[in-house]
Amino acid sequence: MLAIPLSKESVPIEPSGRLGMDVNERNVTWADSSGAVGKEDTSAVAELKERYKAIRSKIAHRTCRDARLMQKLLSRYGKRERDRTTQAIHRITKRIVNHAKANNLAIIMENLKGIRKLYRKGNGQGTSFRGRMNSWMFWEIQRQTDYKARWEGNPVFCVNPRNTSRKCPTCGSSLVELEGRQLWCPLCKKTEDRDVVGAKNTMACAVPQARPSG
Repeated sequence: MLAIPLSKESVPIEPSGRLGMDVNERNVTWADSSGAVGKEDTSAVAELKERYKAIRSKIAHRTCRDARLMQKLLSRYGKRERDRTTQAIHRITKRIVNHAKANNLAIIMENLKGIRKLYRKGNGQGTSFRGRMNSWMFWEIQRQTDYKARWEGNPVFCVNPRNTSRKCPTCGSSLVELEGRQLWCPLCKKTEDRDVVGAKNTMACAVPQARPSG
């Protein structure tokens, strides 16, 4: 296998609008300043992680008396898992960045550093739920989005995620949670998808004046 590193000096654009991203376990939702909204399904990535988790468990059980064989098989299947999940995420992030490039948009993402502290043992969550959330590949999604956008010259910023799914993006009122990840604004009398609300509010967040993410 031959790897050829490439470099490119990108000239940052002066964006004419914004695109806000809301990264969730099974989708990446975005909203831009023109009113366009999109949702990329990432459930296949989550299911792939679950499948390989089960495979690793079987390998560990069946090879428990041969540490060398266990390590060899775990390494092999670990590489397959990384390659497949990375490729799936590549296709998703490429579509998002292509939209930002075509429409001259800055990309705004939530700063999710430290979010895994919410899923530690002892936080009152089940083992299965903690396992799912701790294998959530939000960082890889953001990493790929960041470098692809910068390659094209689109600026990227990270903002505080606080209350991005609790306030109405139209009037700022507190939202009421309904079933099916729907939120209702008592002032606007409007119901909207929770992930779309998060993307719109992320897009509207104040961004750092001098220090983009990275």
